[in-house]
Amino acid sequence: VASDLLAILKDPGSTADLTLAAGGRHFRRAGRSLRRFKAQLTVAGGGAGVSGSGAPGAAPGACEPPAATLQLPGADPDAVALLLRFVYGGVLPEGCSRRLLKAAIELAHSWGLGDALESLKQQLVAAAKAGSIVGDMLWAERCGYTDVLASLERAYVHTHGEDVSSEAAEELAERSPKLLARLHSAVLREWECPS
Repeated sequence: VASDLLAILKDPGSTADLTLAAGGRHFRRAGRSLRRFKAQLTVAGGGAGVSGSGAPGAAPGACEPPAATLQLPGADPDAVALLLRFVYGGVLPEGCSRRLLKAAIELAHSWGLGDALESLKQQLVAAAKAGSIVGDMLWAERCGYTDVLASLERAYVHTHGEDVSSEAAEELAERSPKLLARLHSAVLREWECPS
């Protein structure tokens, strides 16, 4: 079934009755397959809603209504493509860039795709490096992803903290002194009682 749905994702053909528009890209899809996500998609689109709902006054069954278009302003088109792959096939690719992971996490959260959201969060934490972990923690804190932030804080303390650049440490001190204080306390505890 998943391979059949992924084939529809690649080429929806005559089943396409909904177009998602994001960042100048258009994704023709079978809206029937996305029906359970339509409310979340509308919310994620800033309430932009669906256009092209059919000819007014047309008799039911007289002709096929034109495909509806759902505008998703501000949505990253690559994140939309990634999440459509999940919706149709239940699969998320590994090895995505941190930029794409963050955009997809935000979109999966707004669309209510809990399984995708958890998988994407895990991928982001696993991809953390000394050069990115401060920016990732600041992003997670700003977006309110406390579970991701807690995991990144643990990674910082156990693996990446000693390799973080002085510029990144200064950015952390400037943008989130409370987070820096929490990390400092955690590092001290780790030195006193290494795990």
